[in-house]
Amino acid sequence: MLKRSSIVVAFVSVVSFIAAVSCGRKESPKKPDANGQNHGPSGLIEPEQIYCPEFYKYDVESHMCYGKQGVLGPFNKTMVSLCESYGGGSACNNLHWDRDFAMQIRGKELCPVGTQWESQLLVCSDDEHVYGPFLKTQYQSCIDARGGAACETMRWSRSFFVSMVGGTPPKAPSQPDEPTQGGSKSAFNLREPSDSEIQDVRSFWATYYKVPTVRDVGSSGYPLLDMSGRSLGVALKAEDWCHASLEGTVRVLSSNGYATVFNYVGSHQERKQVDCSPWISLPGLGYSRFYKAKGEFGDGVRGYILQPYRTIAVDPGWMPYGTLVYVPSARGTKLTMPDGSEEVHDGYFFAADTGGALHGNHVDVFIGTATTTPFGFVRSTASATYKMYVVNNPKIRSMMIDRHTK
Repeated sequence: MLKRSSIVVAFVSVVSFIAAVSCGRKESPKKPDANGQNHGPSGLIEPEQIYCPEFYKYDVESHMCYGKQGVLGPFNKTMVSLCESYGGGSACNNLHWDRDFAMQIRGKELCPVGTQWESQLLVCSDDEHVYGPFLKTQYQSCIDARGGAACETMRWSRSFFVSMVGGTPPKAPSQPDEPTQGGSKSAFNLREPSDSEIQDVRSFWATYYKVPTVRDVGSSGYPLLDMSGRSLGVALKAEDWCHASLEGTVRVLSSNGYATVFNYVGSHQERKQVDCSPWISLPGLGYSRFYKAKGEFGDGVRGYILQPYRTIAVDPGWMPYGTLVYVPSARGTKLTMPDGSEEVHDGYFFAADTGGALHGNHVDVFIGTATTTPFGFVRSTASATYKMYVVNNPKIRSMMIDRHTK
């Protein structure tokens, strides 16, 4: 939808969970093996033997794999619980944490707090899982056992690991980082991108836009017209008409409750239809023309349809249409979908729309029929910038295209 402008609203910032904190935990001495030597990077295992995925490096000080997004997880239950106690919230379940914060939580022992060293297996574990970084030989065994993408993470099933090193045919660990499609119960269950998938890192600021829902008032209102001046069969109150023109999309309810969605298509400069100045001071708004949209929530550009909490509108000179992006600040945000169901956002968005007020790194986030945005990064001011990653993942991008074209 060729949006005419973007709403500017005040929004309260979300506190980042990666603030430096002090755990106040006393260190306990490392337990030597029968030969009086310590296992791990400071003992029998050398840093060169440790495997970290591509674009990550082994950090001796933290005993973790470190990349552009921070240190790599997933992290154990005790660490997540401690993170939550410091106010980290849903972000504590992210695949990456800030390095300094993670070190405070993890402690300086060879194994993270909440786990113990198993000298026979050469791994840190709890009752359910084993935790990396793993040895290069262990990683190769995981690949040979067809563990797939899960081998690139820092948490594996303990039963899988024991079977793998014991020589019995193992059951491959689950791979939660694969996108789920089709019959998935959730549309927001994608894994975080790996460092190898990040093509670019950009700074942006955000506003939001929505689909106003209004009623057809018949002959007492102002009709929505197409570019030829023909009525599209509905008429709105003047204020509703102007807000529809501003947003670029409007959902109109008939007298029997049936909803039809219309999109802005252009302006007819020779015929001003409505004076919008009492509500919105934007020259040219009263010349807007519309068409019946194909999408349930309206149409974007190049045949895309709008999807609540997935679509973003961008300046195509700053970001090409069809770009897949990941916003770390969005991950973990609780959503109420148009059908009333609850979701938790995974951080991914898709550039499928634009707007006349969008210039440079100004991004507009589509929130469907909601009236306020749930995202803390949407501050509606150019001074509040956040980080987004341009992601190269053909499978996830294909899924996004599919959802924006059906």
